[in-house]
Amino acid sequence: MSQGQERPNKKDAKLLSPEEMAGTWYGNGCCLSPECMYMEISPACCGGICVLQYCEGCPIPFACQYMCPCCGNCYFDCDDEGYWTPDANTIDGKCGRGFKRAGSGAPPASLDMVR
Repeated sequence: MSQGQERPNKKDAKLLSPEEMAGTWYGNGCCLSPECMYMEISPACCGGICVLQYCEGCPIPFACQYMCPCCGNCYFDCDDEGYWTPDANTIDGKCGRGFKRAGSGAPPASLDMVR
């Protein structure tokens, strides 16, 4: 997004299809979605998505979610959580939580560290 250009309102953004959502997404660096966190999204039944979350390669317990589309605005899991898609490479959640599509820019620095 170029400088001076505003992000669309979450409710005005186009919701990506499950097929468009499929793939790996890395945390945006917020304390609720640090760069070491990533999630794998795959299409699921009834137009929903299946979300598996990881922290540095380890699955996060109880973080397997089925999320269904809600009014064409977001995917939600009936647990007061929703994912909006303001563009094809960004997922916005609540309170700054968000994810960037793998390959949409430089990989998170924390995943390139030599251990």
